[in-house]
Formats: sequence, C-alpha cells, structure tokens
Amino acid sequence: MTLPLHGVRVLDLTDGLGESCGRYLADLGAEVVRIEQPGGSYSRSAEPVVDGVSIPFALRNANKHAITTDLITEAGRERLRELAGTADILIESQPPGRLTGLGVGPAEIRSGAPGLVWVSISGFGQDGPYRHWQATEPVLYAMSGVLSRSGAPGAEPLLPPAGLIEETVGVHAAWAALLAYHRRLDTGAGDTVDLSAFETIVHGFDPGFGTQGSAAAGRSEDFPRGRPDAANFYPVFPCRDGQVRICMLAKRQWRGMFEWLGSPAEFADPKYDTIPARFAAADTLHPLIEKLFAEHTQAELVAEGSRRGVPVGGVHTLTEVLETEHFAVSGALMDTEIGAGLRARVPSGYVSFDGRRAGFRTPAPELGEYDDAAPLRGGSVYPAPTRTGGASGGVQAGSRAPAPAGTGHAPVRTGKAGFGVGSADSGVDRRDPVPTGAADSAPLAGLRVLDLGVIVFGAELSRQFADYGADVIKIENANFPDGLRQSRRGSALAASVAWGHRNKRSLGLDLRSADGIAVFRRLAADADVVLANFKPGTLASMGLSYDVLAELNPRLVVSESSAFGSTGPWRARLGYGPLVRASCGVSALWRYPDDAELLCDGQTVYPDHIAAQVTAVAVLATLVGRRRTGRGTHIEVAQADTALVHLGTQLVTEALHPGTVTAPGNADPYAAPSGVYACAGDDEWCVVTVHDDHQWAALCEVLDRPDLRSDTRFSSVAHRIANRPELDRIVAAWLHDRDPQEAAAELQEAGVPAGAMLRLPQLLTDPHLSARGSYTQVEHDHLPMSLPAAARAAVFTGIADPPTRQAPVAGEHTREICAELGMDNAEIGALIGAGVLQPSVTDTASTREEAAG
Repeated sequence: MTLPLHGVRVLDLTDGLGESCGRYLADLGAEVVRIEQPGGSYSRSAEPVVDGVSIPFALRNANKHAITTDLITEAGRERLRELAGTADILIESQPPGRLTGLGVGPAEIRSGAPGLVWVSISGFGQDGPYRHWQATEPVLYAMSGVLSRSGAPGAEPLLPPAGLIEETVGVHAAWAALLAYHRRLDTGAGDTVDLSAFETIVHGFDPGFGTQGSAAAGRSEDFPRGRPDAANFYPVFPCRDGQVRICMLAKRQWRGMFEWLGSPAEFADPKYDTIPARFAAADTLHPLIEKLFAEHTQAELVAEGSRRGVPVGGVHTLTEVLETEHFAVSGALMDTEIGAGLRARVPSGYVSFDGRRAGFRTPAPELGEYDDAAPLRGGSVYPAPTRTGGASGGVQAGSRAPAPAGTGHAPVRTGKAGFGVGSADSGVDRRDPVPTGAADSAPLAGLRVLDLGVIVFGAELSRQFADYGADVIKIENANFPDGLRQSRRGSALAASVAWGHRNKRSLGLDLRSADGIAVFRRLAADADVVLANFKPGTLASMGLSYDVLAELNPRLVVSESSAFGSTGPWRARLGYGPLVRASCGVSALWRYPDDAELLCDGQTVYPDHIAAQVTAVAVLATLVGRRRTGRGTHIEVAQADTALVHLGTQLVTEALHPGTVTAPGNADPYAAPSGVYACAGDDEWCVVTVHDDHQWAALCEVLDRPDLRSDTRFSSVAHRIANRPELDRIVAAWLHDRDPQEAAAELQEAGVPAGAMLRLPQLLTDPHLSARGSYTQVEHDHLPMSLPAAARAAVFTGIADPPTRQAPVAGEHTREICAELGMDNAEIGALIGAGVLQPSVTDTASTREEAAG
C-alpha cells in the first residue's frame, strides 16, 4: 500500500501551535521537513519533559525530518527560497508579519514558487483587532465559548483537558492545506491560506452555531447566562467497579432501558419516548437507573446494554486506557521509541487505509538532522541519517531503515537520495506550474459523494465536501430517519439539519430492499466517494463492502467510521461521542481536581466534529493520491482513536510515570499564575496564564507591582509554581472589580496571555470575528429565521467562501437524481410505488394529486 500523500513535499516552520498539522500530513505519506532556527524550536523544551525528551514535541513531530536555517541571515533566507522551489506546501506559525518583515513572507516566496500552497497558522489570524494577541489553549477555550459551557452550575467554569485544541487546529490546517493543494493540481495555481486558531475552535470544536447532537432536543433553545446542569444530558452512574455513562437518544434505546428497569408504570406513558420528556423527569428516572446499576460491574453493564440496545460505556482512567486490550489489539496504542533511548506506549495515529494504519513510523528528528545535505529538485531533499528505533504492537515505527513490506515507501538509498517516504513528483512542476483547469471553480467541483452518514459526525464530514463544490447526495430512509431530523422541536426542520446539510442534495432510498441496493450500485458506479458511519460490518451485510464496490468502480474511495473501529474486543460496542470520550480518558480528566464524581464534559459532543474533520482530511488525501494511482481505497477512522491522539501527551506521561497524571482543573501544572479568575459582574471570568519570565515581567507592570519582580519567591518559573496560591490571590484581587474583556485586552497588549470567557451570543458581535467575517447566515423555508453559521474553513486567496444553499428536506431531489441515472418516469414511479424511492412529502402529495386528476 502506498500512502496517499506519497510524493507531496511539505516545509514545516511551525513552533508549538500547528505542529500537529505537519504530523498528520506526514502520517498520510507526505515528506515533511521541519525548518528551525539554529538554536531549535521553543517547542523542543515544551513540558512535560521526561528524560530530556519533550513529550508533546516528540508526538507532534514524529515522521518528520529537520534542518536548521537562520532566517536572520541572507544565506538562510536564500536557502528557504530554494527549499520553497522544491515544495508543494509550506506551513508556518510565526507571529503575523514576522516572515514578511524578513523578506520571506508568502508574497515574496510565492513570487518565485507560484504553485506553492502557503498556510499561515496563527492564534487569531493575519488581520483583525486581536491579530497580535497570544493564543494559549486556556485563552482559546475561554474566548471561543467552550469554557462558558463547562463546569458545574454555580461553580467556576472548568477548562477542558490540555491538547484537544492544538490537535483540533492541526487537523483543520491540514484540511485547508490539502483543499488548496487539490485545487493546485487542477489549476497549477498555489494559494496563501490564513487559518485562525480562534475561529477554528469557535466553529470546529463543538460549535454553538453548528450541528448539534441529538441531546440538543432536551436543551433550552435560549442562552442562559449560567452553566446548565449538563449531568442529565449524558448521565454518569456509579457501579461496582467504577462508573458508566449512558447515551440514550433514540426511541428504541429508551424502550430497551424501560424494559431493563422492569417496565415501571410511572414511565409507561409514550411521552417518555422523547428526549425532552426524559430530561424533564431526570430527578425521578435517574435514581431508578442508579439503583439498577449499583450492583453490577462496568463489563456487565456494557454487555447487557449492548444486548438490549442501550448505549453504555465505562468511564476509564488513563491507567485503564493504557491497559485496555482493545486499544492494543486494534493498534490504536503502540509501544515505540519516541526519543533517544526513551520508549513508551503512544497513540499510533488517526486512520487506516486498506487495513493498515497510517501513523507513527519514525521518532521526531534531532535538531539539524539533515543540515549537511543540499536541496535536490524532483526527488527527496536530504539523505537519511543513521538513527534507529523500533515499535511493537502491529505498527512499524522508529526506523529510518527500509520501510516494512506493504507500507508503499521506497527504501532509503545512499548519497543524496530519499527520506524513505517516496520521491515521486506530484505531477505539477513546482516552479512553473501549468494551469489545467478553471481557476475560479470550487476546488472539489466535479466530485460526487454518496453520503450515508448520520447524526453529527455524518453531517459534518460530508458538509466539508459540499461546501467546497462536491455534489454530495445524502441518502436517507424515511422509515429510519437520521437522528438530526428527529431532534427538531415543533418545527418542520431542525436547526442542526440546516447547519449540517447545507449545499447537499437528498435522495430518499430504502437500502433494506434489493431494488434499493440496485439503485445505490448504479450511483456508486460513477461516484468518487462513499461515506458511512455505521456499526462495523453494516455495509458488508448490505452487500456493499469495499471489495464489492471496488469491483464495480475501482476508483471509488470508501470511508467507514465507527466509535471503536472494526477490530478489537470493542468493535461491536454502541458508541456516541460522550461514550467515546468516557472510554478514552477524556471525561476522567474533565473534572474538578477535588471531586472525582463530578464529570463536567456533559454539554459537548466532542469528538464528533473533529473526528469528522480527521476523516475529511483522510478522504481528501486519498483523492489526491488517486490522481497518481488511478485507484480508490478503503479508509477507516475510529472516533476513539481521535480522542487518544488528542490526549497523547497525558497518556505517554502516565505510561512513563504511572499515577502522576491527574485532573489539573484550571491550574496549568507548568505555569503560574494560571487559572480562571472571577471578574466584576454576574458569573464573569477571565483566564490568565504566565509561562515565562518575559510574561511575568509584563504582568508585574500591568499590576503596577514592581516589588513582585524582586521577590525571590517568584524569581523563576519553578519558584512561581511553588508559590502558586499567593500569585493566584494577587491576580484574583486585581481582576475582581474589572470588566473581563477590558482586563484581557490590557493584559494582551502588554504581552500576557489572557482571555475573557465569552458566551455564545457574544461571539456573534465579537469585534474580531466581525472584522474577519467569520459568520455567515443560512436560510431555510422551514425555519422561522436565518441562523448564524461558519462562513469558511479558512481564508484563502484563491478559493471563494462556500455558498449557503439551503439544506434539502428528506427526499427532495429523488426524482432529479434518478433521472440523472437514466431512469424514465415509469421506472421512477414504480419504485416510488414500491417504497424503494422516497421523494419528499411535497413531491409525494403532488404525485397523488396528478394521479387523481
């Protein structure tokens, strides 16, 4: 198997923020070269550091190569220009304007390399009032609206675990890079891409104005100032050996739970088939479930829930996750060398192609590992060093020697040859690209995507393709409607449908019938992509396995996603995002440090949105690779693997030093002062984090406390951490009577990372988001008003913002799509009469009127 980005060359100038973008592209087969200043990146010393190895750096820079280039000198800048002439994509996270100030910004570099895709990753984007602000994870959690929905009612809001934001930004940057590169292959024109981490988290983590989970049907549709009691959304119950969570959404799941409880008369009313009614009765219903579960183990409850069709999952600690048989068998966790002499159990990667995982292969490069080589055109840029490593657990990793059979990588050669990840040219000359397509067309125009996806994951995945020009056909059965369509309350259309299915078409089709399968096969014969997120084995049971579809259409890309993947003991488990994060250790870390029972992740559907984006990147990478091979492939993504990658730093640290990683709450273990501090007003908060001596000096100046700088208790990072309580008291006192947004702005202008906690409605009027046009409006005939929605994935110079065609009603385009297949009215009418085809309700009524007339 050849990895899909074989032959694609990426220059990586990121430092900290965005490093995971290059890692994912490298996992997918790209040749990724880190370019660092001679002293090395700041991220090489990012905490936690174990035995001299920065764990986050090691994880986010695996599979890459490294050189040093001093951009302060003309020789260094000239070397960057030469390297850019050999590259397809450049990603960087330098402060806005810094590279331009050195004469090597995107305009200068791309003037000599017009086919280059340049991706700038920054905290707030290249323009707008916050462009120079510092964007730490706490700042982004606070300002994006995530923090305002996390924590217990009446208590201080709670920061989610570290790492989720950086990886989310990296995946979105990879999507933006490949979207522009895909267009480059059609047109010969490169692009300059501006990706804002702030906007990525606002729209891509768990958007307040975007596709929401089925439990949204039980939430208030207004925006209360306080944090709701989210424990009822995806409740957690104690059991004999820990805790379990249930995720009871569909009517059939409730019926299974009702019978499990012994069919209590007080809940026999059919109204409890609905989510809102069960939420309203939680104070009565949940004690019954708690009593039932108390005497059983996690394993017993999960097994019985599966038998009854009730989604149940264990709440696991990091230690339990590391010891879980499923993750070892599936290859999600592997044992490998991550640094010189340091071996650990690590998350292997996001995705598998044709049953082989594309993940960790080689450790992060040593500083300047390839400095002795010169760039070469048309092949790999530098020779391979003589380092070795190793991996176990079913995935090859840790060696620069010839790759194992089946990975598709060329063996490492001697002299000025390759990295061992391929040296094939991508098909377009990097210096003098020749346009081959319309430059103003949508980058994915001409692709046809058959969308079998459901709920949040399914909607978000296919929307990425629909937004950028693909013909996405949502295939749905009126007898088994998508959960998003069931989450409406009294209106003809759920808001999540309007958000998640814009720019798509809908085909009503019964795939439980032989005739329905025949129609699908006719569609698949001329399609490019099939997307599904069913229980593993579902497509095969329908006679639509990848092997069957590939015989019909060898160019077809089939993507299957599930909660825990198709291999391992948990492959048959029912899974939704809340169960996935509980099973992977996210929930156990998303709690207050002094209360192990109070989990605070109940209001989010993480990792649905970001796992969908992970899958979109894998599909788009495969479409890039298909241009070279002419063949499609089978992609598999487990949502659980997304959560594991995001918690990689904590998992590896816990594996190396068991028992040391616990829920940190709002205090950064490696910085002080740090926390979420109360401000003037009702439930108003501001986050502040001081990482280094420069930020400490700036904070002292803002506080007008020069005496603190001379206080030996605070003279270093270590001293400040040791005296955290006193520093927190000082910062809290300064913020107590201040407006959070004004205080955050004052701190940021001085160079101190800070951010006010914004609630969702505030995002719509935020001056920075407004200045960047981050929101658009989606309309629908069956909604009482327009809805705010994400305007774009990133700002491109050559790709227009997506249109906002309204989402289809179920079956709206059934006749149109079938006519495109060559069906005449008689055949379409017969299949409608048999229930195989299902046009929209309006279309059906019109047909009946015509027949009566």
